[in-house]
Amino acid sequence: MRIALRYLTLVALYGAALGAVHLMSNDNDAGAAIGVGILEFLAVAAICGTWAIFDGMRDLRQALITWGVVAVVYAVSVPFFIAISDGSLDWSVLRSDLATLGPFTLMLVAAPAAVGAVIGHAIRPTPAPTS
Repeated sequence: MRIALRYLTLVALYGAALGAVHLMSNDNDAGAAIGVGILEFLAVAAICGTWAIFDGMRDLRQALITWGVVAVVYAVSVPFFIAISDGSLDWSVLRSDLATLGPFTLMLVAAPAAVGAVIGHAIRPTPAPTS
């Protein structure tokens, strides 16, 4: 359930970014949507890092495993979303996107989440010693 909730949050963010890119882009100014894409990348990284801080406060190992799985599933699914949103499912392009875009999206989720989990573990409140 933890993995599904985090994954679905990222998918919703990705869908919102696709919608924003579609609304902002037109034939006259094709480069205007690049800023929305960069903001989407920053939002994904910020959400993963921040959420992982709270997960790391509870259990570092579980947080790293959870976010690792979320990163892999998200990295594999993003090229499929791109292929579906384009309206053409070309397997050679999909393989190419998995090979190039997959590692990028994997690190886009995994790196801030790992840093956030470690920070959360480091700043977690420790129980007072009992005597």
